[in-house]
Amino acid sequence: AGIAQLVERNLAKVEVASSNLVARSMLQSKGPACERRAFLVLKCRPASTRSHPKARWQSGYAADCNSVYAGSIPTLASIFPLLFYIPPRGGMAYLNAMFAVRCLSIILSAILLSGCGGGGGSSDEDTDPFVGTRLAPQNIASTQTGWTYPVYVYLPDGYATSNLDYPVIYELDAEPHFDESADILDANAREVILVSIGNTGTERRKIDFTMPGARQYYDFLTLELIPFIDAQYRTDPANRTLAGHSLSGYFVALAMLFKTPGARNFLSFLSSDGTFWYQAELTIELEQQLADMTNELPVNLILSAATEGNVYSVSGFYYLLLDRNYADFFLAYLPYDTSHLAVHALSFQAGIDLLFP
Repeated sequence: AGIAQLVERNLAKVEVASSNLVARSMLQSKGPACERRAFLVLKCRPASTRSHPKARWQSGYAADCNSVYAGSIPTLASIFPLLFYIPPRGGMAYLNAMFAVRCLSIILSAILLSGCGGGGGSSDEDTDPFVGTRLAPQNIASTQTGWTYPVYVYLPDGYATSNLDYPVIYELDAEPHFDESADILDANAREVILVSIGNTGTERRKIDFTMPGARQYYDFLTLELIPFIDAQYRTDPANRTLAGHSLSGYFVALAMLFKTPGARNFLSFLSSDGTFWYQAELTIELEQQLADMTNELPVNLILSAATEGNVYSVSGFYYLLLDRNYADFFLAYLPYDTSHLAVHALSFQAGIDLLFP
């Protein structure tokens, strides 16, 4: 009864355009009482006369949905994910059935334990602006890939005068994203080291971020770059995040699938509008191999998607993992009604709010 009431209460918060959704919830509470209130809602527009009878994971059609993101993000330990019924598994037929639906009304709700009191007042005292240090890029030659990459490092404000160990975000595609991501860290005063790796061009991206070259690139990150960064800076080896956008967002998911839980190099993965349509069949095979090895996936994965980008393919990967129901796995799906390029900043902001509150 409690589960049904939870579903009913949250369905009432949004307009549900589809009448044939069967709600299923999975309650996961791993932490203390809540601290903040937040929720993410998809509101579907009425179905148009246009149809996509062959819609599937690889299609990349933009969804006819508006993304509404409200409130601040709670700590991971206080999230109640609300999941929805999914048809039985069955390879590509399973995916086709899911994505032939024109528009799903989905609630990804970050709900807090009931009975939260009002928070204390915030301080209005003037403070110095938080400004991190952006170091000159260093060229790192990789024996794993046979390529040289420019590496950009951002150190948070106060790093030089502290003795703390800092979490590290390893973000790919430095050329378009390093300064934007560093600006977001400054604006939010996050005490996080940012290591951003240059892609050196379109052709190299295709080699490094897709199979088979992705395995060698992953070895560059884990066997060469991470030890180099750990030796140079005060890092927290237990709190690393891998972040990417578009094709590198797809690589982020591959990296999560490469390793068994006992040998992981990253705690969290932030994938922004990944091109999951690019090697869809291979991705399904890799996920199946992981599932055959273990039913545990003790990591955090935050998927974002743009309605004018890869929302269908990102949704496909999301549902694939959701249906698998890995233990100790935190999975968030954040769709935005925006363009493929613009979603990066929104994704990075939501990512740091979730992972470094």
